Amino acid sequence: MNRPADIPPVPLILCASDFHFGCNVWSPLRLFGKRLIGQANYHLRRKRKLNYTAASAFRMLLEDQRPEALLALGDFTNIAMPEEFRTARAFLDSLAETGTKIYALPGNHDVYTASVLRQRETDRWLGPYLPPDGVPSRARIPGVASVQFFPTVSPNLLSSRGAVPPEGWQALESLTAQTGGDSILIASHYPLLDRTAAYRQKWSHTLRQSEKVLDILRRCPHPLTFIAGHVHRFSLTRDPVKPDLIHITVPAAFYSDPETQGAIVALTPEKDGLFRVYLGKWTGNEWVWSTPNPDAD
Repeated sequence: MNRPADIPPVPLILCASDFHFGCNVWSPLRLFGKRLIGQANYHLRRKRKLNYTAASAFRMLLEDQRPEALLALGDFTNIAMPEEFRTARAFLDSLAETGTKIYALPGNHDVYTASVLRQRETDRWLGPYLPPDGVPSRARIPGVASVQFFPTVSPNLLSSRGAVPPEGWQALESLTAQTGGDSILIASHYPLLDRTAAYRQKWSHTLRQSEKVLDILRRCPHPLTFIAGHVHRFSLTRDPVKPDLIHITVPAAFYSDPETQGAIVALTPEKDGLFRVYLGKWTGNEWVWSTPNPDAD
């Protein structure tokens, strides 16, 4: 159940994901293999769901709310073309002009092919907004959270599966030794749960070894919040094994329906080490907020 709410109080973190800026490139020389499939899917299906007019509303929200940080959880592009990265970079630059600290994580669409990863295209285009110490790394957002940036993306020949590199496992194990009073927020592109009340992932879109990640987090003595994008739907789920592990997925930023033209999630710290979660929807005229309960659709 989603309860109507006032504008979230400060201090807070805003979280957005799955922007999917596209392009109109159709040259066979540039769309070889998987990119041709992805481009066709974008123009035949995904593009009809997107309403980029909400982009200005995101900047207005940052100007009004003055969050401590914005976490942008990946999939800035459709098939990782330079034209798409250029649009995404302009969008992030516009948001940064508000003075907001932005942390950007690449999504699977941003490393769409092995050549994109090899040529470090995400570094080239998103560099100023990537976590300064890379991924994995940790950043402290004073008064709000200690954020662990968790790597889960890798290029695939055909599927959209995620994978955790060796350094990702080391970062997870280090969480058990973390001390201090900050709430712990783990930021990723892929969620850990393959299904919730709000979504069900196909095998081809899941994170490899997600159960192993869950096993490590469930042994952690601290309250944890794991936030991700990828599934394009909002969900808020209490872990069935570790009650103080909360799973959040952030809806696609620009997916529209008759009532919503944009969506974002806000987090404010609670005394129990977790967060109060707010779901914001842009109606075309204003941001409307609600405070969903865990396990809400």
